[in-house]
Amino acid sequence: MFTVAAFVLASSFATASGPPRHVLLLYSYEREFASEAFAAEFRVDLLRSSPAPIDFIELALQPTPTSQRPADQVIVDELRSTFGGRHLDLVVPMGGPAVEFAHRHRNELFPSAPVLLASVDNRFVRGEALTDNETAVTVRHDLPQAVDSILRVLPDTRTVVVVIGASPLEAFWVQEAKRAFRPFEPRLTFIWTHDWTYDQLLARSAHLPPHTVILFGVLLLDARGVPLRETDTLDALHATANAPIFGMHSPQLGHGIVGGSLLSYEVMSQDTSAVALRLLNGESAHAIPVHALAAAPMFDARELRRWGIAERRLQAGSVVRFRDAAPLPAWVTPVFVTIGAVTLLGFAAIMTLPRRASRLSADAPQDSTAMESALGRLTQRLMCTREEERASLARCIEDDVCQKLVSLSMDLHARGEDALCDHVSEIARESLTLSDPTYAKLSLLGLAETARTLAERRAAESNVALEFTASDIPKDLPRDLSIAMFRVFEHALDNALRHSKTRRLTVSLRRASDVVVLDVVDFGIGFDPAAVRLDDALGLVAMRERLQPVGGACVIDSRAGAGTRVRAFARVKTELAS
Repeated sequence: MFTVAAFVLASSFATASGPPRHVLLLYSYEREFASEAFAAEFRVDLLRSSPAPIDFIELALQPTPTSQRPADQVIVDELRSTFGGRHLDLVVPMGGPAVEFAHRHRNELFPSAPVLLASVDNRFVRGEALTDNETAVTVRHDLPQAVDSILRVLPDTRTVVVVIGASPLEAFWVQEAKRAFRPFEPRLTFIWTHDWTYDQLLARSAHLPPHTVILFGVLLLDARGVPLRETDTLDALHATANAPIFGMHSPQLGHGIVGGSLLSYEVMSQDTSAVALRLLNGESAHAIPVHALAAAPMFDARELRRWGIAERRLQAGSVVRFRDAAPLPAWVTPVFVTIGAVTLLGFAAIMTLPRRASRLSADAPQDSTAMESALGRLTQRLMCTREEERASLARCIEDDVCQKLVSLSMDLHARGEDALCDHVSEIARESLTLSDPTYAKLSLLGLAETARTLAERRAAESNVALEFTASDIPKDLPRDLSIAMFRVFEHALDNALRHSKTRRLTVSLRRASDVVVLDVVDFGIGFDPAAVRLDDALGLVAMRERLQPVGGACVIDSRAGAGTRVRAFARVKTELAS
């Protein structure tokens, strides 16, 4: 039989009011064997964001990830008897087996409840197969990227031991991984552990040849059918292995892995809880697009030191956790003061320019072109200073403050201080709201993917149909060009969604020879550029001025009743364009 657990979380009533929402969490296996870290994050994030109390009903299809489980009809009958005719406000299947089970039986078990597929690889979710009452927040396990991440920091690697188990789910991943790793085979030898017992894994990992690394994928069941907990296995493997261990998921950090291209459960939980809240508030699942979360480079400073890996080898934008405690840089507080001062001075300077121009025109003829040039130079200087301060602040918060808070949270969790752990985690989340994540996203994802993510989120929030296309945009565009184009895109997108009253929006990013071209087109009410108010005109000027330092320009084409097109373009350096 399988395990059924139902919990009413009293803590949800402390900060929420109204009738409780009934949310069914459908696990592939019991929490201690899979989805434990994600489920814990998700429950807390949803409780904190929901204005109404939440009753979580937690159901596991199998008590362990064994090769056998009850027949579907047995599970269906047990589920019916568990929640009977109780109204479900939301169903959240977690993991591939739970998602497949929900697809097969949703019509007979919860035909009217919205379903949010979560903590599942996008291979298990086909957008065209979803009903109007389903949506998903998936993850993208980029297996070649995991190997690339290893070779970046340890280029002399010759052998990769891929830790993967023997359950039916893991058998699927063995085939996927072998197919994905085939291009590396002339250079690397892959050793697979799906036919090893737990004891064999530990014994053989203690005597690996030089230039070998361990890639810990998923180990739910060993060759003898013994179910295993990931953190316990990692801790034991770390204590015995004579080779560095790399991973796939953020909860593995702190349990002996060096790091790698990791899926962030914290980000996944935040995105999933945000979609869950929209569904609980009555938004149609059909209107919420399915999106997949990608991995990001994360590393453990202690393991980098242990294996002699210099941080300069890490990919730009990598997060390094568990650094030794050190005082915060002395310039942290002045950063906040400088941002405020620069903003006030800039605002004062811009607002006084029209008055100065008026006085000068009364006294003597002036060259308006020179005035515009002076205004442009001032605007550019203010924007560059602001970007530098925002980038410095982001690095300080993300690479120092939040890493210390995350380390403290993990230490508190290890000591059983869960209440303090939650409080510290909340402080870390609030600290991140002060940091602009744009710089890290542009570095990790590139201009096109960062713009796509923002456009999809904002369009969904505004219930606007979006058509986004991108072609031939390199990820390694110069940093100043990427930031300038992205800031113009932000401004154009914001104007379209706030002022145009459009129900449809098209965004195009493309490279034509050595020029990157951005088009943001709405089909709304449009405007007369000659009749623009002063504050709006300053915004349009700022869009143009952002692009001038990178050899670009911006053209705005609009007329009343005919929509608006914002076209921005900038020249790419010769070595990237070739």
